[in-house]
Amino acid sequence: MGRSSAEREPGDYYGPVFGFNGKDAEDCEIRAIYFNLPVRREDGSVICGHICIPPHDYQENPDGSIMVIGSIKTRWGDEPGQEWHGHLIQGVWTECK
Repeated sequence: MGRSSAEREPGDYYGPVFGFNGKDAEDCEIRAIYFNLPVRREDGSVICGHICIPPHDYQENPDGSIMVIGSIKTRWGDEPGQEWHGHLIQGVWTECK
């Protein structure tokens, strides 16, 4: 949080961002949470992604962390192992095995 996207580290996230669908915040139907997965590409770069609300949902916790309701699955290539599937619960990333 508070860093430029180039400075964000694996596992960082921010949002929800209102107006994701280009409408004013008051008329927003879709929100998004942006994140860097807790893993890096083979070249060391971070893997960025986002989820939309809906279909996902989220819960803000008293400590300011979030829980995404529903698992997060992201692919960043066509090769085996170029995907991540897991959960973000109270700001902690957990991979599905």
